[in-house]
Amino acid sequence: MQKKLLWKILLYQSFVFAMLVRGSLTYAITFDNPVGSSNFPALLDKISGAIIPLALLAATVGIVIAGFKYITASVNGDQKKIAEAHQWFLWTIVGASVVIGAKALSSAALNFAKDL
Repeated sequence: MQKKLLWKILLYQSFVFAMLVRGSLTYAITFDNPVGSSNFPALLDKISGAIIPLALLAATVGIVIAGFKYITASVNGDQKKIAEAHQWFLWTIVGASVVIGAKALSSAALNFAKDL
């Protein structure tokens, strides 16, 4: 009984060892860097470079929508709709300012870190 168990353990260990050796002799898998940046500042620069145009496009669309809301509200003379259009315009400008400020802040922080 114990001899049979010993052979099973030995066979199992041989199998595991063979798999480990075989695995270490195989080729290495390499991945290309999909982002194309080798460090964190370059990654932040690429991300902000992609987000800024999209955010400014969204801000432009928001300003156009606010303009249409102003025009349609002023034609009807509805003060509630004019206030709503004003809120659209205000928050669109605030959002665009936050995005531009974030880009400026990240650029300043990265330049400060490079000088350290």
